[in-house]
Amino acid sequence: MNTSSDNGHTANGQSNGQATIMQPVKINDETFNIRELLEKFFRFWPLFIISIGIAITVAYFYNRYSQPRFVTNTTLLIKDRRNSSVGGGDSFLEGMSLVNIQRNVENEVSMLKSYSIAEATIRELDFGISYYQEGKIRTSEVYGNFGLKVSIDSSHTQLFGLTYTIEVVDSQTFKIKTDQAAGIPFDVIQQKVIPAKEVAIFKSGLYRFNELIEGNHYKFKITKTDEVFPSGIYLFRFHTIAELAGSYAGAVQVRQLSKTSSVVDLSMEMTSPEKGIAYLNKLAEVYISIGLDEKNMIAENTLRFIDNYINEISDSLSFSEDRLQRFRTDNRFFDLAAEGTLLVENLEKIKEEREIQQQQLKYYNYLLDYVVKKKDFSDIIAPSVARIDDPILIKQVSDLSEAHLQRKRILATTTENHPQFEDNNKRIQAALLTLEESLTNATKISATVIEGLSKRIATIERATIKLPSTQRNLKSIERKFILNEDLFVYLLKKRAEAGIAKAANLPDNKVIDHAARATQIFPKAQYNYTVAFVIGLLVPIVLILILSYFNNAITNRKELESLTSIPILGVIGHNNKPSRLVVVPGSKSVIAEAFRSLRSNLQYVARNKERKTILITSTISGEGKTFSTNNLAYVLALSGKKTLLMEIDLRKPTGKDDFGISADVGLTHYLVGKANKEQIIKKTQFEFLDVIQAGEVPPNPSEILMDEKMEKLMLELQDEYDYILMDSSPIGLVSDAFELIKFADLVLFVVRQNYTKRDYVSKLEEIYQIESARSFNIILNDAKMQGSYGGYYGYGRYYGHAYDYQGYYDEEPKSRNFIKKLFPKRNRS
Repeated sequence: MNTSSDNGHTANGQSNGQATIMQPVKINDETFNIRELLEKFFRFWPLFIISIGIAITVAYFYNRYSQPRFVTNTTLLIKDRRNSSVGGGDSFLEGMSLVNIQRNVENEVSMLKSYSIAEATIRELDFGISYYQEGKIRTSEVYGNFGLKVSIDSSHTQLFGLTYTIEVVDSQTFKIKTDQAAGIPFDVIQQKVIPAKEVAIFKSGLYRFNELIEGNHYKFKITKTDEVFPSGIYLFRFHTIAELAGSYAGAVQVRQLSKTSSVVDLSMEMTSPEKGIAYLNKLAEVYISIGLDEKNMIAENTLRFIDNYINEISDSLSFSEDRLQRFRTDNRFFDLAAEGTLLVENLEKIKEEREIQQQQLKYYNYLLDYVVKKKDFSDIIAPSVARIDDPILIKQVSDLSEAHLQRKRILATTTENHPQFEDNNKRIQAALLTLEESLTNATKISATVIEGLSKRIATIERATIKLPSTQRNLKSIERKFILNEDLFVYLLKKRAEAGIAKAANLPDNKVIDHAARATQIFPKAQYNYTVAFVIGLLVPIVLILILSYFNNAITNRKELESLTSIPILGVIGHNNKPSRLVVVPGSKSVIAEAFRSLRSNLQYVARNKERKTILITSTISGEGKTFSTNNLAYVLALSGKKTLLMEIDLRKPTGKDDFGISADVGLTHYLVGKANKEQIIKKTQFEFLDVIQAGEVPPNPSEILMDEKMEKLMLELQDEYDYILMDSSPIGLVSDAFELIKFADLVLFVVRQNYTKRDYVSKLEEIYQIESARSFNIILNDAKMQGSYGGYYGYGRYYGHAYDYQGYYDEEPKSRNFIKKLFPKRNRS
């Protein structure tokens, strides 16, 4: 391994370029033991009992006192062309291009949820007053015959915006009051607020049933609907139609049952199931009646127009018939020559064609007049009446007619300020622009055709000038008569069809299933109890698992063995004493025996060397590296082995104050040439134990350890001492320890139970696989019989003056140390 890199070494850095190094052994870093997990949960069984008990109690009160909500539904069939009967009224109206039967289901769904339909429905229901019955904890809405009724005088203003409270005194009297002193004067008929010159105040007091309660801005009475009804407290409120329509329009949900069918399901949630059933049934009734009314209105307009046109044509036909009769009487009839007959017939055909074109041009001008003056297209003459078969023009006129009909429906229930009216108005304006452009082009084309036909007529007339004028006049009169007769017959046929269509008109839609019952959807008692039990069970489980998850530390030896293949050389128990030196002559404590056991295990490691150099490090500070080093050095010295303890943590030196020696000179002084070897070796009060302190903190710790003097010093010391223990910087924070591995016969990693993170152990495994030629071992420190979710105990605070628990350098925050000062930990006796 290259130890001379200026950037230091990390576990990841060592892996670069090491293709020939043995690959890491795969360690099972996740071990799931269901028994251990259940035992962990069982230790907290009172928490489970309390949590489930609280959850069930909350569910009970929630079910008992929550406001119930119900859902009710009805089903509608929206018919389309495929479901319409052939030859019915719809067929005629569609053929006249005045109505489109193939409706879009999505459009009908939007209409069912619209404000205008909701408003029309509310006007036919008695929802203007809501009634409530007050209970001990909750207040519930009531509807129908529940004992009393409020009857208002609609011709008089009423006070809105108040909640009226009725307290029944006896079978004849009651007290009434409001939640506020003043209300809003409101005209019930015109549905608008009336400005008041004075504050509109309701006078509370004691009244009798059927007695008129009257004031300047209110007038109503309360009657009993049953002779006997329960006493108690009732409440009621007045509602505007706009308020109710907005509320109910938003509450209705419309769903198409399938994409291939036109059946829709209407549903709504209500606190009063009776109201929900009444509203949905009335909504379906209003929706169906609106569609039928529209069809009847179109049929009536069509009949009216055809009747007017028949009257006009009837006069022209009578005049032509009388003229023809007089001409035949006054002039003798004779046959035309073959050539003259052919010319006359051609002339009559062209004139007839010009007549049709002139009628169409007249119709185009008629439509242009509607467009320019922006007249109502709902009663427009159909293009087919003028013998126009242009599908684009027919579609444009049909769309405008339908848009104007929709405008009438909107204005019937709303005002011009409503968003629906604005959208409809934009649609009409766009359609007018498109139609105007089409009519302009059609007018030009028709005028050109008429001009061409007129030229052809003039040419033929010059050719027939030789024919007797009498014959020509006869043909002219007959042509006009036939033309008027054909048009008259055509209109009579259309009128008969329109009359049949009106008589055959049926609603486009029908109700499949009426709303008849409501299902409670809230609260769901059984479901809530089940959820409460599960939550009561999960809360302590999640709490325990979260605590376990965030306690990402090694909790026991078994877990440590599952994360790394590095041998565990020894296990050191928890220190309850204030001193870091726990091994003293004659001590037989558990922790002292653990260090003696560790000393015995060292004899079997690197047995081919009588003198051993041991590097002791950890991943981060606070794991007990210095604690383990000091006690291991002392226990080795007690065995008669000449031991040297070297403090090579040049970044945060402790001074080894546990041994009562001064920190005037140390390793850095030797490495920079300010002291010799003999000056930096300090004798301690313990026989066979010497110490080399770190000395002053250098600006370049990693580089100074790479100096040749360091290697020379280590070679000399290895000849003088049986054991050399190097207390280095944490290997997980800086690269100093990597520079010292080459001097070590044995590397000991200190892992602290309930402190060292699992990720750090995985990094140690990576280092172990890279440095596989050397002897690596682990010391499990601060081991306890049972893991703890609390803080860390023992000697960690002695290291705190130099190392932070979460960091290494001086500039890192010391917030945890500050908290520890506020809440000092008590040592266990």
